[in-house]
Amino acid sequence: MVTQQEIDYEKLAKLLAKQIPSLDYEKLANTLAKEMGQMVITGGGGGGGTSFKDENGNKAYGLIGADRYLQVDVRNMPVQESVEYVTQDVDKTTEDVTYVGSATSDGVWIIQKIEIAVNESSFRYITGTEDYSTNWDNRATLTYKRIFEL
Repeated sequence: MVTQQEIDYEKLAKLLAKQIPSLDYEKLANTLAKEMGQMVITGGGGGGGTSFKDENGNKAYGLIGADRYLQVDVRNMPVQESVEYVTQDVDKTTEDVTYVGSATSDGVWIIQKIEIAVNESSFRYITGTEDYSTNWDNRATLTYKRIFEL
């Protein structure tokens, strides 16, 4: 089981933000709700701090509501410098696997592997700082990881 201490939230937020134009938000919300549906998070209120608290009364920046949708309080979250990734390539040569390659002007790149099945989908990633073209050409043989494992 993944605990809060094992997740690099800054890296997760940065990588998700890079993929915003290509995300299917309904599918993402449903997947997050399914994965986090077992969490017990309660809402707090007022006082100038975050609106949410976890079951121990600690500040939290997200709440899974009764409808199982994730609500996020961004008022007190740290602001990060934005890095702009531009989609370079998309490969949909098979029905159930899609690859999306994106890069920055500085040569930092990420390739997303999306596998779609009847009842579930998976999103895996690989990143690098050089040689995007060679890695794109070898995308089918690369080792992809979950975003929090990068």
